[in-house]
Amino acid sequence: MRIFVTRCNPGGPIDKVHHFVSREKSFKSRLMAKNRKQTILGHNLHLQPYYEVTRCNHCQNILWGVSPQGYHCTNCELNIHRACAKDLVECCPGPAIQKNDSKITKLMEKISSRNHHQDKSRRHDDDATADDTTISDNF
Repeated sequence: MRIFVTRCNPGGPIDKVHHFVSREKSFKSRLMAKNRKQTILGHNLHLQPYYEVTRCNHCQNILWGVSPQGYHCTNCELNIHRACAKDLVECCPGPAIQKNDSKITKLMEKISSRNHHQDKSRRHDDDATADDTTISDNF
């Protein structure tokens, strides 16, 4: 049975490289921490990675790339590219739950009411055809 032992050479090039990389990492993390949170027009933007397909609310393109891909507003659920954040012109309406009169909410209500009416008419048509079938079966 053979046993292999690695020799540790203190002050060797491996130890120096590790030390250099560690310092650069901490500097990089401090630099990134400054850019992780921004406040623009009342939006509390936090830099975050996206694990599902999400579109930018400004340009409608997909948020993609090496993480983190974009900013997310903790108040109004806005998702936006880092580059698009510079062009942001809309003020934050506040939490989406409390804000029921926004344009998006009104649009969603219109869409849901249209779907509701279409479902009712489909059910009515289905009931009418079922009644016709029952009547024809009886004769």
